[in-house]
Amino acid sequence: MSRRSLTIALALVVTLALTITALALALTRVRTGSGAQPQPAPVSTPPAAASGAPAPVPPRTGALLGAWVKPDQFTDSGRIAALDGFTRSVGRPLDVVQDYHKWNDEFPDEFDRTVAHSGAIPLISWGGTDTHLIAVGDDDEVIHQRAQALKAWRAPVLLRWRWEMDRPNLAGEVHGPTEYIAAWKRIRAVFRAERVSNVSFVWCPLAEGFGSGKAQDYYPGSDQVDWLCADAYTLDPGQPLEDLLAPFLSWAQPLGKPIVIAEFGSVPGKDGQRAAWISAVPALVAKYPQLKALLYFDADTQQRTEERRWSLRWDQRDVQAFAGLARDPALNTRHRRITPG
Repeated sequence: MSRRSLTIALALVVTLALTITALALALTRVRTGSGAQPQPAPVSTPPAAASGAPAPVPPRTGALLGAWVKPDQFTDSGRIAALDGFTRSVGRPLDVVQDYHKWNDEFPDEFDRTVAHSGAIPLISWGGTDTHLIAVGDDDEVIHQRAQALKAWRAPVLLRWRWEMDRPNLAGEVHGPTEYIAAWKRIRAVFRAERVSNVSFVWCPLAEGFGSGKAQDYYPGSDQVDWLCADAYTLDPGQPLEDLLAPFLSWAQPLGKPIVIAEFGSVPGKDGQRAAWISAVPALVAKYPQLKALLYFDADTQQRTEERRWSLRWDQRDVQAFAGLARDPALNTRHRRITPG
């Protein structure tokens, strides 16, 4: 081989090696989320019949009342026992009951079915996974399985996927508004392909995100969302719930969709403060008729070294204040039977 031919051959080998390297780097960027985004695969459309079961219907006036009640043991029987104890303390069954599931959990489970059997609406908060993987279709099998299971169940369900997506500690999973919205649309597309009619999708950032203007960026569009939502907490029960929710309620009003406050809570504060804070809820419902459901977060949490006592069980006055909500006509729209305490 001549020197000139050898030079040309070597140049071709180098060019080929550089091309392969560039393709490998491009694939790495796709998997890690940097660079251009891949085109998602089409959503498979199975030959599914519509379930025919209705989705949750908001009350014409007033609002539904509910809670998440943390159990001593995270088993089906433990969660059922905790819910039973809470409902006895407030004097009637709840209208909506929250449950939390991780991305790969199989649901509905026994607890969810017990909730629906009691006549309450399950609000299932479904954790997320990497939004890039959802958006390109890598997790379609999981989504199809959950859509099929909820459809076969036929119970009306409020489904809150990846709530509080604007929390800073979720940035590694959510990435940002563009990625979150792409993942949301993928999940909805699968549910529509499965023709699931009994599930309403709930979009739910933190209430505080509306004051900063951050939460609104994650809104996937009114054609994608059935119920609007925000979670609201305070470390000062002297701060009214209305003040916490005001930026969100102002933003939501023109959209005209029903609103659920899926988590609200306060620490006890000074003597009797939380009871007064809770007792102001009926006035809030009367002022904002778009509010159609409120769920108290009855669970203590640990923030680094500080325990935050959101649970009402620490003070009977707080329990009685919530029982007062359960008796109020504006929050007992389904006319649930009251058991005297």
